[in-house]
Order: sequence, then structure tokens, then C-alpha cells
Amino acid sequence: MAKAAGTIRCSVKKPDSDQNWWMVLDCNTEEIGRYYRHLYWMDHCKGTKLSKPYWGAHITVVRNEEPPNKDLWWNYDGERIEFDYSPYVRTNLSDERFRSFWWVDVICPRFEEIRVELGLPKNSDGVYHMTIGSRDNGANRHIYEQMWAANQDISECQIDDA
Repeated sequence: MAKAAGTIRCSVKKPDSDQNWWMVLDCNTEEIGRYYRHLYWMDHCKGTKLSKPYWGAHITVVRNEEPPNKDLWWNYDGERIEFDYSPYVRTNLSDERFRSFWWVDVICPRFEEIRVELGLPKNSDGVYHMTIGSRDNGANRHIYEQMWAANQDISECQIDDA
């Protein structure tokens, strides 16, 4: 395991989103994500690149879960936290997905403490992940764009078998 640190940001969200209860740890130096995206690029004959995540290299602590103890929410904003991460990259790469993600596993007992203090359940296995990049699976892009334009749930899409 390697060590790194980041800063908690509360209530991050994409524009036009109604999802208010997000807490992420910004991995302050984008170097970790950039390093792993570069390795991916080198491994794929300098052809395919991974995109930088929307929020940069980050770890999600609370994923749009409204906490029972809302009064504590802003106590964590700006808190600097150290964490351990695995050097091994994992992915959910599949031709059946529009977008696939790459990440490294993260262990951080402080994340579990924060969730419990907020009245949220612990992560089932105590393992989090740092998102380092993503890539479109171009053959299915049109389905995603149609559903996005219609503001529908992407999980309802039928994916091409191509």
C-alpha cells in the first residue's frame, strides 16, 4: 500500500443536479491520477487515453445519501485526511457499458468514522476507491446521448451487442 492525502469537499455536484449529499476527498495533487492515466496510455500503444474524472482524482465518502445527522455535515469540509491506496489498478471495463472507469482501492478508517458520525452505515467491506480515469465505449454512445437528452435513467437503456 502507498500513502497519500487529500481534502474533504462537501456537497459537490454537477451543474443542474438535484443530488446534494455528496462528500469527496480531493486527492490534492492530480499527480496520482495523471500517473496512472499515463501508464494506461503507454500500455495501449499510445493510442487510447483515459479521461480525467469530472472531479479529478477523488474518493467518494458519501454518495448522495442524506445523513440523519445533517448538523454535522459542514464540520468535515476542508478536513485534510491521509489514506492508503493499492498500486494495482482495477476497472469495470465492459462493452455493455457506455463508460468504463479505472480506480485503485483505498483504505481509510477516517472515512468510516465520518459515515458513522453522520448516522450513515459503514461501507460494507471498508474499502473505498480513488477514481483515476474513465473511457467511453464509443459503440454505445448514441444510447447514452438519447437517454441524457430525455433526462431518463441510463440503467433503463438497451445496449447494442456489437
